[in-house]
Amino acid sequence: MAPVKKPAAALATSLLALVLAGCATPAIDVVAPSANATAAELGAAFAECGPNDELSVSVEDFLANTDAWYEVESIEGERVLDERNLVTITDTEGRTVQAGMFGERWPGIEWGQQTGSHIWVATSAEPEGLVQVVMVITPSGAAFFPGGCLDAYRANLHERNGDRTNELLAGLPFVKQSEVAAYLGVQAEPDPVKSPPTVRRSP
Repeated sequence: MAPVKKPAAALATSLLALVLAGCATPAIDVVAPSANATAAELGAAFAECGPNDELSVSVEDFLANTDAWYEVESIEGERVLDERNLVTITDTEGRTVQAGMFGERWPGIEWGQQTGSHIWVATSAEPEGLVQVVMVITPSGAAFFPGGCLDAYRANLHERNGDRTNELLAGLPFVKQSEVAAYLGVQAEPDPVKSPPTVRRSP
């Protein structure tokens, strides 16, 4: 499959075709958001939560469980939306990495490539070999996480940081893993309070 490469400066003003690779299902046409859409609008378009979706980890665990960040120059691989696919990522520094990535992230990535957005991918620290975070930063500076309800993490951060959220997320790839929570203003969940031991006295 030919790689998806970042074009010079193309604006998505027509329909975005979502193609399920390796099957006979026809392309699904949806109206693509404009390049200056807000982060909330893009999250709704590319990471809408289903009625039974819920976040399995905290914001801190999701964004700090990263091994390395890559600014995408090209990305290629299978695109089965409801499966984890092996993808090959080449970044703007010439580094290449292979990792497993859920196919539901492809539509947001493709939209970002078409609009000249910056695409950042972070691989997971544990377990290794998986894509932990995909972050798209638009030319207007809006940042969102495409794929299966994942933009709910951005919405959570927006509740804490308001208008600073886009700026904070843009700087996230340059923050040490151990400093992510403090950087984003996320307080670590406190350890459960343990009951003091019971002391029994002889009558």
